Amino acid sequence: MIKDIDIGHAAYFAGIFDGEGSLHFQNSQFRGQMDFAVVTNTNEHLVQWCKTTLEHYGYSPKLYTVTGINKPSYRLKLTAKYEMLEFLRQIQQFVIGKQEKVGLSIELLTLRLSHDYTQHTKYTEQEISYFNI
Repeated sequence: MIKDIDIGHAAYFAGIFDGEGSLHFQNSQFRGQMDFAVVTNTNEHLVQWCKTTLEHYGYSPKLYTVTGINKPSYRLKLTAKYEMLEFLRQIQQFVIGKQEKVGLSIELLTLRLSHDYTQHTKYTEQEISYFNI
């Protein structure tokens, strides 16, 4: 069960997400919906702290190591739609640079999690591609 992120952690996560995060929404004929929020950084300690702290609040982030030319980077992903939605709701008030995209993403995730998503035609593939930053 996901718990409320305390205000200090929420603001800190928002800052990290503003600078290092991205949101991806994709509809695939073969794979279905592939949505995820990701933060990538070369500071392993920072990314590991984010993973551990998110797990404390009930999230289930996945951590990947990506081999780079000079040094590795570390990628933290949220792939469950309900976790993405709750995370974005909790950091939304603190996000500055990606405020509009976070708001639109909350709207899209809410729609995708609704029972009658298939009857909505609000977002086209082109509009969904706008979310991918």
